[in-house]
Amino acid sequence: MSRFLRRLLLVLAVPAAVGLAGWALRTRPLQVLVAPVVRGPLTVHVAEEGQTRMRDRYVVTAPVRGRLLRIDLEVGDAVEASTTIARIDPLVHESALAEAEASVAEWRAQIQGVDTLRPKEESLREARLRIEVAQETLAAAKAEVGRAQAAHEAARIEARRTQALAVKEAVSDRELVEAQATERVRAEELEAARQRAGVAELLIRVAEAAAGALAREETDPDYLLSVYQARIEAVEAKIRTLRDELSRTNVHSPARGCVLRLFEKSERVVEAGAPLVEVGDRSSIEVVIDVLSTDAVRIPPGAPMEVDWGAGTTRTATVRLVEPGGFTKVSALGVEEQRVNVVADLEKPPEELGDGYRVEARIALWHADDVLTIPVSALFRRDEEWSVFRIDGDRARRRTIRIGHMGDERVEVSEGLEEGDRVVLHPSSELGDGSEIEVAAEP
Repeated sequence: MSRFLRRLLLVLAVPAAVGLAGWALRTRPLQVLVAPVVRGPLTVHVAEEGQTRMRDRYVVTAPVRGRLLRIDLEVGDAVEASTTIARIDPLVHESALAEAEASVAEWRAQIQGVDTLRPKEESLREARLRIEVAQETLAAAKAEVGRAQAAHEAARIEARRTQALAVKEAVSDRELVEAQATERVRAEELEAARQRAGVAELLIRVAEAAAGALAREETDPDYLLSVYQARIEAVEAKIRTLRDELSRTNVHSPARGCVLRLFEKSERVVEAGAPLVEVGDRSSIEVVIDVLSTDAVRIPPGAPMEVDWGAGTTRTATVRLVEPGGFTKVSALGVEEQRVNVVADLEKPPEELGDGYRVEARIALWHADDVLTIPVSALFRRDEEWSVFRIDGDRARRRTIRIGHMGDERVEVSEGLEEGDRVVLHPSSELGDGSEIEVAAEP
């Protein structure tokens, strides 16, 4: 190759190398995702978790004290109004009623024979004997109370000892449960012994009253007329109470529904007022959602709600009540929040929903059919103002805007953009005012 040709190639190579270096070092356009500014509907929701609740639910209690017979119902069983759901053994109440009625008959017979009635020595001796027998019965009852107290104290000590050993895992849970059950049984036996002692004391007073009545008959038989009549009235009042208690030994369901809970299943002695069965109406299912108090003030009664319980379908509901009282709740992040319960009625309560089921709800706070909106992901903060990057040819121009209502995915634009404009989604820190861009995708 001649010297001239080599010089020619060198002269041509230098500009080419400079051009290649400039091409390699040039600023490449940033690829961005964009979305148009459009007009359309916008709804602002508040989404929270909650649970279902049966509005019409009843806790059926034992109307009288007595021995509860075994309940044959199971949780989930359907019941009708006035269906017998539990029974108290009526034998004790029937016996007490028969005894009271016999007393009335006795006092009436005494009234009929007042004119010829004169106290006899045999009657007085019998009255004194009744007092002695009642006193002996009381002494035996007190001895039984002493034995029951000793047995209860021993069972209590054993239960505390077993509990202490259970803490050290020296005994099994079963032994602990058995010790605690034994303590409760001894406590019930002690209470029964005390009641029998009380009955014995009552018998003494009755016997002493009878003896006193006989003594008064020796001086004034006619006075017995008012005494017997008063006793008849007292016993008749007791009879009315006993008949009412007897009529309530069959416990009925207060309404149509299903069994939610069985407080008692097996046969045992229960006190009046003890809860037995909880009944609820599945058709009265309502939804209870707890929301932040700042959101609660924006929820009006009648607001629509979408409810999802994980069945693959969504049901609509209507807010019936925003409770006037709030409460404090600790969030998953450990922050104390003021919450308020919002109660809503399902339009068509599904059969598969029960009481206390978890649900997810979205409550509509605001809605408009025709507003200018952009995706929330296009927004960013700059100098305490909301901004977006608006597409201007192949450049991104930062634009300060004013926003209105903000939904889950889109936000209302009050000022700064027009319909048809395009904005950058998820703007990165590399993007600046006037940056050259290349649209990678557009909805």
